[in-house]
Amino acid sequence: MASFPDRGSTAFNEFRSTLRQVNARGARSHQFRRMAKLIFRCARTGLNVQVWLPDEAPAVHADSYEAVTCPACARMHLVNKTTGKMLSDKGK
Repeated sequence: MASFPDRGSTAFNEFRSTLRQVNARGARSHQFRRMAKLIFRCARTGLNVQVWLPDEAPAVHADSYEAVTCPACARMHLVNKTTGKMLSDKGK
C-alpha cells in the first residue's frame, strides 16, 4: 500500500500547491455562473417544457436560436432564447 508523503517533504508541498490551484480554478469558474429558465412547447409531444441554460450575453442577432435537448421527447430543438419560439414555429 502506498503511503502519503510526509508533511515536510517536497512531494507533499508540490501536491498541496497543485491541489490549491485546482480548487481555486474550480471555485472561480462556478462561483458566479447564472442560469436562465427557458420555456417552450415541444412540437412532438405538445407539452410545455422548461429547461435551464447558461445565462450568457444576448446574441447579436435577435433571430438566433439555441440547440436544446427536450426533456419531453429527448430530441434536439432549436429555440430562440429571447422569444421561446422554436425554429419550426417560424412560419406559423
